[in-house]
Amino acid sequence: MSRKGPGEQSLRDWLGDSRRLLLVVVVAPLALFLPVLLAGKAVFWGTPLLQFIPWWDFAWSHVREGYLPLWNPYSGMGAPLLANYQSALFYPPHWIYFLLHLLGGRSLMAWGMALLMTAHLAFAGMGMAMLVRRLGLGRLSQVVAGLGFGMCGYLVARAGFLSINAAAAWIPWILLCLTPKKPGARIPIPQRLTLVVVLGMQLLAGHAQTTWYTWLLAGMWVLFMGWIGIYTDKMNPSSGAGERPSYQGRTRQLAYSAGLLIFGILMALALAAVQLLPTAEYLSFSQRSDAVDYDASMTYSLWPWRMLGLFAPDLFGNPAQADYWGYGNFWEDAVYIGLLPAILALGALLAAFRRNAASNPGPVSDTELRGMVLGLEFRRFLVFICATSLVLALGSNTPIFPWLYRNIPGFDSFQAPSRFLIWLEVALCLAAALGAETWRRPERGGLYWTRLATAGAFAVALGAGLTWYLLGEVQPTFIRATALAGLWGMGAGLLSLAAPRSGGERDRPIGVHSITWQWLVAGWIAADLLVAGMGLNPGIDLDAYRSSPAAQELSQELDGHRLYLSPNHEQQLKYESFLRFDSFEAAKRWDFLRSTILPNTNIFEQISSVNNFDPLLPGSYAVWMETVDRLPPADQVELFRLMDVGLLQQPGLLQPEQIQIIPMTDGKRIRFASCALSVRDTLEALEKTTSGEVDFDSTVVLEGVSDSPATCVAADTSIPLKIIEENPSEIVINIDVPGAGYLVISDLWYPGWKAWVGESEAPILHANFLFRAVAVGSGKQQVTLRYQPLSFYLGVVTSAAALIILLVVLRKTANSGDTSG
Repeated sequence: MSRKGPGEQSLRDWLGDSRRLLLVVVVAPLALFLPVLLAGKAVFWGTPLLQFIPWWDFAWSHVREGYLPLWNPYSGMGAPLLANYQSALFYPPHWIYFLLHLLGGRSLMAWGMALLMTAHLAFAGMGMAMLVRRLGLGRLSQVVAGLGFGMCGYLVARAGFLSINAAAAWIPWILLCLTPKKPGARIPIPQRLTLVVVLGMQLLAGHAQTTWYTWLLAGMWVLFMGWIGIYTDKMNPSSGAGERPSYQGRTRQLAYSAGLLIFGILMALALAAVQLLPTAEYLSFSQRSDAVDYDASMTYSLWPWRMLGLFAPDLFGNPAQADYWGYGNFWEDAVYIGLLPAILALGALLAAFRRNAASNPGPVSDTELRGMVLGLEFRRFLVFICATSLVLALGSNTPIFPWLYRNIPGFDSFQAPSRFLIWLEVALCLAAALGAETWRRPERGGLYWTRLATAGAFAVALGAGLTWYLLGEVQPTFIRATALAGLWGMGAGLLSLAAPRSGGERDRPIGVHSITWQWLVAGWIAADLLVAGMGLNPGIDLDAYRSSPAAQELSQELDGHRLYLSPNHEQQLKYESFLRFDSFEAAKRWDFLRSTILPNTNIFEQISSVNNFDPLLPGSYAVWMETVDRLPPADQVELFRLMDVGLLQQPGLLQPEQIQIIPMTDGKRIRFASCALSVRDTLEALEKTTSGEVDFDSTVVLEGVSDSPATCVAADTSIPLKIIEENPSEIVINIDVPGAGYLVISDLWYPGWKAWVGESEAPILHANFLFRAVAVGSGKQQVTLRYQPLSFYLGVVTSAAALIILLVVLRKTANSGDTSG
């Protein structure tokens, strides 16, 4: 008999500890992004390049200079920055970007995006694993669910949409905090405080749609928990733990569970008020202040055929392979959790409909939730979540979502109904955990059918693979996807045939064969998900985030004036030339992409652009841009001067990415108007301003101002107006005017801006529909405009008060040793 060496024995002992299996949940996301990280590249496709890095580069650069990043002067003729919810500047994990910015500037910060994407995917997976553990299921179940969620198509395909992934990563942790450690125990105070923190973190992560969907899912979760009697009924001491509650007891449990969630949400709202109050103010003035337009709301309704992606994710192609041909874009309908987890989930959900199964496994154990989880009620709850998710995700493909849009508040606030698929991903991963928990080596008839299915999967993989090979460059996506599905299905069958007969063991010591098999299961699922997710977040050289020579030349030519690109041309450049939905390849021509100065890359070069690619836009700005774009070119010229446009960008006739530059003259950001044309409302202001009948060098269109200087003098372009100081939230102008009139600044009017003429505060007036004006007297004066939003300072006070309350309660609880609910 040969003896094992100490190294081999040590490795065997290390692998034999089932807790090590959870490392796969963390390592798999790292392996996904390792090619990008090791190559020194940065994720870039779509929002990282056009939104997140420009926002954060601007914000952290100005924090280093001692300014609060409240206002962005470079996009859309000025726009709120911190109030822009998806900027998520108060989300603590994003503070890592500040450190990276200090160490290596914008390019190192861009490289670090992949690190935070990896961290959030791993965090999401570990949260799902911990939730499964709380539910009393074993280590393999935890790994299956954790891998399935952390590496699911919904999260991996959207990893570049950083706010969605950051918010979604907190979902299982929220459900975990809403679940008692054992039946018959109310949620203790420390766990309630943790619930407030994780809800607050999700709010700060910056994606309201994901947060809203999480609240709805959490509401269903706690109501289900209350319905089956998980929480202690203190008002009825005679009720034992795990017993079915009476009608009165069930009512109290439902009230308790609802109150638990409402308490957490209200405290989390207070904790995140520093972000939420400025955002709420911005939302009230934005293009989304009423409701998202019906057609926009129904955009990206789930294409039903994409549900086949549960078993073959690339059936309709993949933009990483440059062959996606399905409806809309790839990531909105991505649902893959791995073929093996999907099979396990399907088996667990179908078990809910067995006629010969008991309706409930009996009283729930005093020490664990496993009995409840393995019962039919929980399985049927998961079926309900899956069905509801699918119906809502189908959007305009059924009459249900349109009815909800028209009648139920909240459903008209967002686009992309397919994002309801996050519920499906959560429910399927929990169902996969149930399937893994009861996984046994098949016997009798089950053994026959498993062998047959495994052989069939092998035949499918072989046949499709040979066809794939023989077709050469002509690679129909059906064939490739079917070949891969056959391969993963064959592996699932072999693993099932090799499963220990004592399968379903939980955390007690298990044999060598069993733990080896569990490692094989975890590795097979991870490999499946890595192949599915590889390339969905392509990297690019860090030079793409450094200063562009073409952009620097353009900046010099602008000489402080603004750049304008018509909305139609902007859409053409983004979605036809560079950021196409069928292929990532076009966007890798980053030198062309950067030379176009697509919004919001203009922020990198501190170029002021009329355009703005923020998800929230001031409503008046959106109306203005649509109106200007519809005008004939001859009528646009005077408005371009009003907007201080120095250069027009137009796509080339033969190659749209080859931008044509058209110089504009006489654009002015600040001017003096001796006359005021008073109008009743914004509609009249828009009509007058765009009519072509106003001389903006002498006249300003004002809303709600009835008086005007007695004498209107002709325009005098020699009047000295000079900006002597400017930072993101302040502008100081010296003027010397011959008489009373109005200083007109062609920057966006927005609440929170205040003005002083000398030492006296003066109101900022709505000028020329979109801009600002300040009434001034004659002579030399200094006019100061400063952004001091009350919403931000109220938010600071509210968040600080909520944080102090949480710390005081936590300290009091720790000192008293009282952790009861």
